[in-house]
Amino acid sequence: MSNVKIAYGLSGEGRGHSTRAITVAPYLLLAGHKITFFTCCMAVEPLREEGYMVNQLPTPRIQYNKNDNPSAFKTALYYPSWFLQNRGKIIDLADHLKAHKYDLVISDYEPLLSRAAKLAGIPLIIYNNQSFGTHCKLPADCDTITNGDRVALKQLNIINRMICPDGNVTIVAKALPEESLVKKRNTFMVGPPIQERYRGKRWSGWTSDYIMVYHRKSFLSKMDEIVKFAQDNNCTVKWYGAGDDAVDTDTVKFCPAGQSFTRDLENCRYLITAAGASTIGEACHIGAPIILVPEKRHIESELNSKLTSFYYPNACTMSMDSVSAEALTEMSSSLHGLGECHVENGSWKVAEIINQFLQDYYSA
Repeated sequence: MSNVKIAYGLSGEGRGHSTRAITVAPYLLLAGHKITFFTCCMAVEPLREEGYMVNQLPTPRIQYNKNDNPSAFKTALYYPSWFLQNRGKIIDLADHLKAHKYDLVISDYEPLLSRAAKLAGIPLIIYNNQSFGTHCKLPADCDTITNGDRVALKQLNIINRMICPDGNVTIVAKALPEESLVKKRNTFMVGPPIQERYRGKRWSGWTSDYIMVYHRKSFLSKMDEIVKFAQDNNCTVKWYGAGDDAVDTDTVKFCPAGQSFTRDLENCRYLITAAGASTIGEACHIGAPIILVPEKRHIESELNSKLTSFYYPNACTMSMDSVSAEALTEMSSSLHGLGECHVENGSWKVAEIINQFLQDYYSA
């Protein structure tokens, strides 16, 4: 089935949601479909740079404490009030979907367009990584996952259900997919979205002269330890994610997001990063060694790091509080450059699932 008109809503926070959209869209266009995106904030520019039509759609934001760490408590308080303030837009969106004759809505962690689809009677596909918590189970044999993690995930799932209603189909993108973990019907687990610029790339940085850091601005508090670790390895540091006001030093070069990220990831000695799903997927795809330092009190980030270290042979995990040059040296001694693909691009599979759903739905 071709020539399907798709409304695609996505969260405007971070780079992961827009990366998923940009990566899967060409496969949907290749099938003859038409896509209009609905989002805000950080997701708008990357989509428009790719030539896509983007309509503004407010989406909720994670709330942070004074130390720039995500606060589950503040976020849990914020989401209901945000939804109450914006729920009136659902009726307008439903009218818009019907007036413009959309055939399908895809939703990536946003609460308005998804509910408008239900109100308008338009089929809905949920595609994100956050639905792992609600639609999949944690592996029983991963001994680093604690009972506290499981409790925290249940609490996070309360927020996730506010944002993500059930769709006709749910597609969970995970850096290291394991289909046996799926626990709900009409749910598929697929590999991460891998952007075109990573296709055919393989890590080749074992003799590299720099270490790559990609982390939030708050991680600058660990800069002295990172510098010492780099100097002990006769390396400099290329640092992404620190913000525009960070100033270069003799050892550290602060880098803006862009095409250089791919080249630097391909050739770095090690990648030190928070456990974002997209970055993990890209690093696993090219076979790079990863030292994961999840954000404090961010259960999704913490579980991503533990699951990656469990499934991927070239990753290790340490807490933010334990970061030191000595600990980094000890951790890195267990990492060996794979330089081979450990996870395939999941975007083609997403398009295949969507196309099969459309064929079944509209031929029934």
